[in-house]
Amino acid sequence: MKDSISILIVDDEPIAIMSAERVLKAEGYSVEGVLSAKEAMQCMEKNNYDLVLTDLNMLEIDGIALVKWIKNNRPSTGIVVITGYLLQETIKEALKLGVNDHMMKPFTPAALKNVIHNTITCMRANSSANASGEDFPQSMFSELDQIIHQFRNESGSTVPVLAVLVRAQDIFGYLPYTVQKHIAQAMNIYPSEIHSIVSLHSCFRTKQDQQLPDSYDYRSGYTCALPRWKAINSFNKYLPANATAQH
Repeated sequence: MKDSISILIVDDEPIAIMSAERVLKAEGYSVEGVLSAKEAMQCMEKNNYDLVLTDLNMLEIDGIALVKWIKNNRPSTGIVVITGYLLQETIKEALKLGVNDHMMKPFTPAALKNVIHNTITCMRANSSANASGEDFPQSMFSELDQIIHQFRNESGSTVPVLAVLVRAQDIFGYLPYTVQKHIAQAMNIYPSEIHSIVSLHSCFRTKQDQQLPDSYDYRSGYTCALPRWKAINSFNKYLPANATAQH
């Protein structure tokens, strides 16, 4: 099994469960599927699961209610929500509850594998951060919040993610999961997506003693980040004219 990772799939559409099971079992995960939130709760009372992949739109007990139950009863379990339609208010509620990521139906096998991999990586980073006891002064987080607020005022509702990460690293010196999670919550972004961007770029470090290139021009690498972030195209405006990070 893939590091003995156990996944519970919750969906009232049997074909959706079978499709996801086939993909994830082929990847080496231990996978079970149930057709309702009630069944999921019963299973989780008897067994431990590392990750729950749940549909949001289900009869009797919906996905949001299940997420709340998991957070109250199995807080260490990772959660990915799936839905056939995107409602911003529902997604915002899921974010506030601490969901790791979401997927839109229909999804491809590659997309499913990518989201699950990123979520598990993010969960492990969170576990390591908790074990290390990383603690930063509240003043640092307040300064970061002010920067995010400033960017939001200048660029509208979409904040340039990479610019925020660059400034965050300037403040904290590195980007451990506790900082990544704070940024995700402040920007209404799933933590696994922030973690993916940080992991993608060699200009960011997640450990205090991690070595970085002697010189890194942020302009040379930012365009390979996830294309979904429209604000990345305006990243340059948030950096000085000769913005090169010296380490």
